[in-house]
Amino acid sequence: MILPPPECWLQRITMTMIIATTMAADTDTYSYSKAYPDSYAYTDTDSNIDTDTCSSPIAPSTNSLLHSSPLKHRLFQDTTNHSSHCLSSPDHSPFKKHKHQHIASGRLPPRRPLPSTLLGDSFARSLGIRGHKFSSIRNAAATSSLLSYTSRPIDLDFVSGPDHAVSIPFAIAFTTSHPIFAVANELGSVAFLDAACTHGIGLESSIKTIDCHRNAVFDMDFSSDDYYLATASGDQCSRVFDVVTEEMVFQLTGHAGSVKEVAFNNLDSNILATCARDGNIHLYDLRCTPVTNIYQKPTNTIVHAHDIPNSSITSISWLSNSTTCLYSSCSSNSMVKEWDTRMIPSCAGLRRRKTIPVMESGPSNQTREYGTTSLNVSRDSSRIYALSKDSSVHVYSPRNLSNGPIERLCHPNLEISTFFAKSAVSQDGKSVAVGNGTGAPVVFDVDTGVGVALSRGHSEAVTGISFGIGGMIASISDDSTVRVWKPEGEDILDGRKEKEWGWGYGVLKLN
Repeated sequence: MILPPPECWLQRITMTMIIATTMAADTDTYSYSKAYPDSYAYTDTDSNIDTDTCSSPIAPSTNSLLHSSPLKHRLFQDTTNHSSHCLSSPDHSPFKKHKHQHIASGRLPPRRPLPSTLLGDSFARSLGIRGHKFSSIRNAAATSSLLSYTSRPIDLDFVSGPDHAVSIPFAIAFTTSHPIFAVANELGSVAFLDAACTHGIGLESSIKTIDCHRNAVFDMDFSSDDYYLATASGDQCSRVFDVVTEEMVFQLTGHAGSVKEVAFNNLDSNILATCARDGNIHLYDLRCTPVTNIYQKPTNTIVHAHDIPNSSITSISWLSNSTTCLYSSCSSNSMVKEWDTRMIPSCAGLRRRKTIPVMESGPSNQTREYGTTSLNVSRDSSRIYALSKDSSVHVYSPRNLSNGPIERLCHPNLEISTFFAKSAVSQDGKSVAVGNGTGAPVVFDVDTGVGVALSRGHSEAVTGISFGIGGMIASISDDSTVRVWKPEGEDILDGRKEKEWGWGYGVLKLN
């Protein structure tokens, strides 16, 4: 038998290896496309790719358009210029980046939004864990964090007026960088309290009290540096006080009804906005020369902001990273409007013209209209939270406000029956706290939607609520009390005596 020359054997072996490699690649591509039909096909454009650095065969590249939205992750987003719109993968994404992979041309990216749990469930499946088990673990962690809120007996105090008589609190606000908060009552006085309660001293040792108005104070807001406090009152005006000297430095005029809210701009404390029962929104610039002494007129006005007769503007909130973007809500429906203050006519003759909002929220798919009692924007400007009288929190995306709510936060014990109920967002943006007609404020985890009721704290409806540093919460109630809740997780020794001891704690559902 005559054997062929050695070079022929080498050629046959080389061809066999090439064919086997090609078939294996086709088989892997086909099996992956069946398992993930909506995904992209990836191709390696660099022949010198290091396969040891690629821990996942389906990982998107740094040039992929993977990004994170407030409540829903879009795996890919279609853009016109891919080279200039590439977004990096978020830190919490289960997919790891491939350095040398690129999206194959000729495939349009899917436009369908994916729920936030899908990425987590996909990652769980890759680890051999079922998706619902993974979600349960995540929800349990969020629930455990919220259940750690407790309130000791020394964290409770009764609100009193100048004559030391008990009065009903109407508004509460934490400072930005200190454990100090202010409580305003129906008589127009504001008391400053220390939530730290160090050395066993309770809230009864207030720091100072300022007589701000001769009517009820409905809302307060601290400037970004905590040096100034703005108040909104039923006497149809707002005032700005120097916290250190306790002196009034400005009085903001112009409304023809009770002022419902006042808000400092987050980036410029010289800019304020107010809203009132007259349906108007006033904008003030404290750098402008006052008309007489300290009386400041509005620099701009949005007349009849929600264009509904006898509709009160219940809440306003600035976009956290903007000096010109403002959101508003009203008492007649659940619509949220976005305003650009640069587009408001500044001439007095043109001010009567209707101001067109930049964007307004779409329908909330409800059989009847419910008013909005409170409006908050997260510090990262990724979400808008609107507390509605349908006893739920509507969550919006500022970029897609016209699409309507993207989520609703609900709790079986949450009852919102009055416009005095307010809401607040934590400084880290992970939690939302709301007042409650049942006497137990509710705290939601915004990622999982889990809500925990803070029970045994108040005996009547909780109206105002505010977040402080370290996740502390202060709440006020119609029972004339103010209470501080801290996420310390202190255990109650005997669950049968918590009412007798005066403790408050978080529960998933009230009995």
